[in-house]
Amino acid sequence: MGSKHKCIELPLSQISATLLLPLGLLTTNITLGLTSTETVPVLFVGMGILLALLRKSLPADWMLLGALGAFCYGIVGLLGPSPTDGLRMCAASLTMIAASQFCSLHGLSRAARISIGVLAALRLISLAFPAFTASFYVWLGLRGAGVYDGGAQILYAEPSYLASAIIALWAMARLEPDIDGYRGFRRIDAVAIAILVMSNSASAALYAVVGALIVLRNRPSVLLAAVTFAVTTAVTLILASNSRVGILFDALSNLSGEAGFSAFARIDPSTATRLGLTAMSVLSAISYPFGRLQLDMTDMFSTALRQDMTGLVSGNSLLVQLLGNLQPNTVPLQWLVYGGLPLFGLLLLLLLIAGHRAWSMRSECFASPLLVAALVAGALVQSVLTSPFLYMCIAAGLVWTGQKKSNSARATIQRAAFAGPNVGVASE
Repeated sequence: MGSKHKCIELPLSQISATLLLPLGLLTTNITLGLTSTETVPVLFVGMGILLALLRKSLPADWMLLGALGAFCYGIVGLLGPSPTDGLRMCAASLTMIAASQFCSLHGLSRAARISIGVLAALRLISLAFPAFTASFYVWLGLRGAGVYDGGAQILYAEPSYLASAIIALWAMARLEPDIDGYRGFRRIDAVAIAILVMSNSASAALYAVVGALIVLRNRPSVLLAAVTFAVTTAVTLILASNSRVGILFDALSNLSGEAGFSAFARIDPSTATRLGLTAMSVLSAISYPFGRLQLDMTDMFSTALRQDMTGLVSGNSLLVQLLGNLQPNTVPLQWLVYGGLPLFGLLLLLLLIAGHRAWSMRSECFASPLLVAALVAGALVQSVLTSPFLYMCIAAGLVWTGQKKSNSARATIQRAAFAGPNVGVASE
């Protein structure tokens, strides 16, 4: 029976790693213009459910508890003020289930490497044929396909979404035991960093620097060269016209003036909007500690204006333009606004457990801190409710590390059982 299960598991792992998972991850923003929703993980969820049916099992762990919590809130939300948001929460729970299914199969790192390779190839094509690439992305239904002369966001709705995808894929690509004993910079690291730098996103630049520091931390000379290159690139981006890094630097340099956050919001409304939405999310949780059963916070805008002492909300014209669709910009904040402190606490618990397990694996997997960085990035900078990348990182921290620890413990027991009789014979 056990051998039969292994025979079934092997082709499932191969198909998942080389086809199902890359296809699901790379199509999450492709709408073909048929819907206004940014993220449509239909293939990802469908393939994950198919795997669950073939394996006839669900993960009996913390991931399943989080998915059940989101699903229950979503079902209740279908009867609430925003049934569409309730449906999105149900979709988020299914995305979590699919993520746990993919992460429990072998070949996770291979699937991530394939995905990064496809994204790198498309970015190179976009550099050679920007107009064609932009037109192609418009046909796929991507938002702002012509940003930065076309192609900077590759297969995602905007460059920051691409950055969130790359840091997660990078972490999963390096999430494998150091069997060959090499603990340093690999080719996949260079490819991931190159895509991040070429995405023209401020958050991507941050991820590139943090990731490089992690994978080069035990090679001081190479790390020094990488830091020098990063500083040179940062200065170039700061001086470049219309660069996101330059805009952010300009906004930060104006914080010390009299206008403060008002000037910051005027110069970099994108970053200021994220900060403003974060502040409004916290305010919403204070007003509705058990959740609103909806994600839009437009009715909180007037309250936020009255309590705004910094100009972060009142000085941002983009927030006014978003009235009617003021939603948090990260999954934890979305869970906080929709489900209040109970649902937020559940997701926070998942993040902490996954992060702790990933960090504890750094002796067996040199690059496992990359997974911690991806979790932090998804929790604090950018993530989407129905996008699989943050959930994949959580599942990797919970499922993958759990499997490796179990395998390691099993191997230790087997070695001890094998050595025991030998020791006895030798002593006689």
